[in-house]
Amino acid sequence: MWAIGNEVELEATNPRVWDVIETIAAHAKKVDRNHPTMTVIAQAPRYVIKDIIKRCPSIDILGTNTYGGISIVADDLLKGGWKGPYIVTEWGNDGNWEAPKTDWGAEIEPTSTEKAVQRSARYSLITGDRQRSLGSYAFHWGWKQETTPTWFNLFTRDGRQTESVGLLQFLWTGFFPKEMAPRIANLEMNGVGPAASLRVKSGAKLSADFQLTRGDLSEVEVRWEMIPESTDKRVGGDFEEKPDPVAFEMDKRSPTHLDLIAPEATGAYRLFLYVKGEGNTVATANFPFYVE
Repeated sequence: MWAIGNEVELEATNPRVWDVIETIAAHAKKVDRNHPTMTVIAQAPRYVIKDIIKRCPSIDILGTNTYGGISIVADDLLKGGWKGPYIVTEWGNDGNWEAPKTDWGAEIEPTSTEKAVQRSARYSLITGDRQRSLGSYAFHWGWKQETTPTWFNLFTRDGRQTESVGLLQFLWTGFFPKEMAPRIANLEMNGVGPAASLRVKSGAKLSADFQLTRGDLSEVEVRWEMIPESTDKRVGGDFEEKPDPVAFEMDKRSPTHLDLIAPEATGAYRLFLYVKGEGNTVATANFPFYVE
């Protein structure tokens, strides 16, 4: 199909943007009668849907990018007046805008295991509306920096597969992959979870711990990385720069425990955990903390 425009309504104030979408859609239908047209919006705001219905009669299919709100998107489309077919053009774990935050405003990211649980619960909401839903696209089938280098990504930067890749294979085919990604739980620093809004002194001694709930400790490879909190957070998936890692003193007492020294420079940081498992699999988590 022809997909014309993606989330053009975000931060927009002029509804005439839909007149432009209509001009392009009408031209597409004129030169290619064999393929339908679609435009994509974020979630399903009723005022946006009403504008599309009024101004874009040449749009055949509505695409919706939805995350935590996926359970209500089908109903919102109907209440907005859209009775035609739709596609869930992005879906996945909770978005950074939906996540709880620390008291200095850092978004708390789910672990790769928690993300797989969220995806598993949400897929049936897509497949359950067979009369109107034409299918879905899992986001993000690749790697990008968006709030963090792991938030939406099904793969790490070096191409390793998170648990959600194996889950999607099962959802799509009925078969799990031979090599399953590790599962992790309860990443803590100084005995508390990320919601505690941990603040530490410059140069303080810290500890980090996690649990491996699937995988063999003797066979996994554990890697830790610290980066400053991103200051390049944008809207709607625009390109963001990944902060450079920060060197820090550490001592791996065991595969699931790390002793480390807080950076000297004050500010917000994240400690990232990568647990590399069998084959090309990985589990990920991170912990935001603040150095005073």
